[in-house]
Amino acid sequence: MAANFLRTLGVSPVLGRDFNPEDDRPHAPPVGLLSYGFWQRSFGGDAKALGKTLIVDDDPVRIIGVLPKNFEMPQLGEIDVMLPARLDSSLPRSANSSSFLRTFARLPEGMSIEQAHGRLLPIFNSSADKDVPPELRNEVRLVVRSLRDRQIHEVKLSSWMLLGSVIALLLAACVNIANLMLARAVARRQELAMRAALGAGRARLMRQTLTESLIFGLLGGAAGCGTAWALLRLCVSLAPGGMLRLEHARIDLRVLLFALAGSLGAALLFGMAPALEPPRAEVLGGWHVRGTASTLFRKALVSAQVAISLVLLAGASLLLRSLWKLQNQPLGFQPEHFVTASFTLRRRRQPPAQGQDQPSQVQAGFFDELEARLKRIPGGGSFALSDSIPPRGSMGRPYSNLRIAGRPPVARDGGMVEFRWVTPGYFRAMGIPILAGRAFTEGERASGESPLILSATLARRLFGNESPLGQQIDLEVSGHWCTVVGVAGDLKNNGLTEPSDPEYYRLRMHNSQQAGLSGVAVFRTSLDPDTLERWVGKEFAALDPSMPVTVETLEQRVDRFRERPRFVATLVGLFAGFGLLLAAVGLYGVLSFLVARQTREIGVRMAIGARPLDIALQIQKHAGIWTGIGVIAGLAGSFVLARTIRGLLFEVSPNDPASLLVSATVLLVTAAFAAWVPSSRAARIDPVIALRNE
Repeated sequence: MAANFLRTLGVSPVLGRDFNPEDDRPHAPPVGLLSYGFWQRSFGGDAKALGKTLIVDDDPVRIIGVLPKNFEMPQLGEIDVMLPARLDSSLPRSANSSSFLRTFARLPEGMSIEQAHGRLLPIFNSSADKDVPPELRNEVRLVVRSLRDRQIHEVKLSSWMLLGSVIALLLAACVNIANLMLARAVARRQELAMRAALGAGRARLMRQTLTESLIFGLLGGAAGCGTAWALLRLCVSLAPGGMLRLEHARIDLRVLLFALAGSLGAALLFGMAPALEPPRAEVLGGWHVRGTASTLFRKALVSAQVAISLVLLAGASLLLRSLWKLQNQPLGFQPEHFVTASFTLRRRRQPPAQGQDQPSQVQAGFFDELEARLKRIPGGGSFALSDSIPPRGSMGRPYSNLRIAGRPPVARDGGMVEFRWVTPGYFRAMGIPILAGRAFTEGERASGESPLILSATLARRLFGNESPLGQQIDLEVSGHWCTVVGVAGDLKNNGLTEPSDPEYYRLRMHNSQQAGLSGVAVFRTSLDPDTLERWVGKEFAALDPSMPVTVETLEQRVDRFRERPRFVATLVGLFAGFGLLLAAVGLYGVLSFLVARQTREIGVRMAIGARPLDIALQIQKHAGIWTGIGVIAGLAGSFVLARTIRGLLFEVSPNDPASLLVSATVLLVTAAFAAWVPSSRAARIDPVIALRNE
């Protein structure tokens, strides 16, 4: 971090001091700031930690301060020790540079992001034209955005989708409440008319009705808060790490007040309509008041509930279909029976041995010794070392860096090209096919040759239909030419949802310092991962007991890229299931109420010759009309939703007819089952008993 990083963010250490410009010089004595949590865990919150020394990458770092308890890095990642960047501006800039920095600034009051971009652009262009090599100029551009946007950009759409699902489910529940209150008001008309006849005023009747509604609302809100607490614990346990701050979600006072306000608001809103209906004297005379307006309103509510449920079902269907596509897409490699061990070498593991004047030579020797040890693991199967493995890329180079012997320069706006350093067994262990030529050989590792393998996409891009075998390529604008010996199949190297980048492979030589400090050992084996982990840990401990090693299967690595889509699809599917249940309950309740209210009419119809089947079909017809209206409205809403969540879909069109058809079919079948019980009950009404009761 630059010396003014914390001051720019408006943060000060709670103990000690901040970095100063002297700490940020290239050869200044190393100093560091501790995170509050690390200070508590390692020093017990003792102020005497200031001035003590930590060993970080074999460098003694003096502690000068402690960060605030609530401090967060801009990328929301956790840190234990913050160090100054100590950048050396005198270092040469080259086309082969792969160092990247992000700049943070505090805008003046009243300045927008667009204005800041306009003010910075001339400065950026002037600096880039002067300092950026021509080969990189087209790849370097200015991006200005708010810190909050950078933090939530990847999860913003998912979060809005989940919020929309919650609101839709709330509306569906409110519709059920409205139908319940209206039905209850109809059933109590005679009681309220009697109270009015005995002297109760309108205000008294309204207070009674609203009081009952508020009691139901409070009881429902309390039950909902308890259910929400249990569901929140379930969601937090199931959520992937990428869901922003979900692990910090709590049922606090703000949530309780919001739930209370929502419950009381719904109770008042839907208890108001029955309270406003004036008592009618004819009810006391035994006359039946049908209340056509309220009946139509209940039917409209059922249609609205069906529409909401269909929108939720359509969204869940699109997300589940997208998830299925994501899980079954070809990766370009075989993750089955594949175990990885990821590690990072410290910058200086030990003093250089005799004849090894530089730490990088020690690093190269460590990799060679590690490779020899891991190859000897019993049952290890196919083994290889790489600096990284898919489905993420490794390091990148601008496409414009590539030079082909005897050919004009490639396009300057070609984007980035991924590359990896691998040992000869990498393609066999990963199950990556060699489409042309051959893989690397062990004999090439000690030679002065520089073999190169291209991905199929990069080979087509560079050479078209011509064979790339034997061609000479300069990868780093350095005059060092590599010979293409093979073409490998394409694989997912940019996550699972983005198109793959072109890629090439370099051979990891013996005693080479080219591949950096990080590495991944890969095994294709039938051994149990736990057993292999013990063997691997033993070999790493023999070389460096302090080095952390992460052992996991490749399927686990790949599955992490599916966690967020799976989580969102699961939650939306859960909301859709609840919405479907509410729609079925609402339809069942309204039909049951209508059957009860029309018992005399049904009895008359059956007395003059109507068959039970005719009565059942009549009830089903009503249900079909309300459901059909809801389905039409829901389809319109589904089209709007699908375009909104386009960014969450993978290889699925927002207007996917299969998803919409399945959603509508599920809803119609559910509605038919919900209407079956009231319609069969109506068909079994005995006309004699019905007329006698009337």
